Amino acid sequence: MAVSLQCSNCGANVPPDSVRCSYCQSVLARAACPACFGPVFRGMKYCPDCGSRIARQDLTPDSTLHCPRCETHLLPALIADVRVDECNWCGGIWLEREAFQKICEKWDAAALPLDRVEQGLVWTDPEKPPRSNHVTPLASQPDSASRMYVPCPTCGGLMLRKNFAGCSGVIIDWCKPHGYWFDRTELQKVVSFVRSGGMQKSREKEMLLLREEQERLRELKSQPLPGSVDPRVDSASELFGIDMDFVETIAGIIKKLFG
Repeated sequence: MAVSLQCSNCGANVPPDSVRCSYCQSVLARAACPACFGPVFRGMKYCPDCGSRIARQDLTPDSTLHCPRCETHLLPALIADVRVDECNWCGGIWLEREAFQKICEKWDAAALPLDRVEQGLVWTDPEKPPRSNHVTPLASQPDSASRMYVPCPTCGGLMLRKNFAGCSGVIIDWCKPHGYWFDRTELQKVVSFVRSGGMQKSREKEMLLLREEQERLRELKSQPLPGSVDPRVDSASELFGIDMDFVETIAGIIKKLFG
């Protein structure tokens, strides 16, 4: 049997993963957990995922940041002394670089600087999506598959996409000068990855790749240069695999016939 909750405004049954009520459009859930940064339905005092007590402080909107997916204004809040800018339509979250570094350091004592974490394969798109003042209806909002590259809320440039830490499995949008965009529950997944020791796994993977590269370079250094003769080979027959006795016999026959 499917689990459903009720909208606190109109009483309609709504799925537990809803951001807004599809009937009255009231906001149902927002990021509010100071431990896992997961979305929590309004009225709940404890996070349904980790059990932590809810701690969210809404701030007065003080910027013109727009959601890169819905193109609506992002609303600021403080969660565990970290500022987040959240979209009330899709549930996405924008974090500045310093804020995200603070989260990583909280749950990982040996947290890598973001310059080290920001590694791995990235892609860019030459076309910048247009921005308009039109609010996309909730039912027809584009998902990450239909709109892969999105603009940075701060500078408007297309953000890169990357697998966080190279091995988390969470693909996030990244503007190097300004910050990170997390679609709904992506920040929660990243925090879960860090809390479970994922950054240590990332460091171990980095060290393994470094050792493999060092070994590869040592092997290349020990190989002879193209066109050079290996000093360990002291004859053409060993170098080229030619039977020199056979060659000399054939040369003698040719000399007798035509010499």
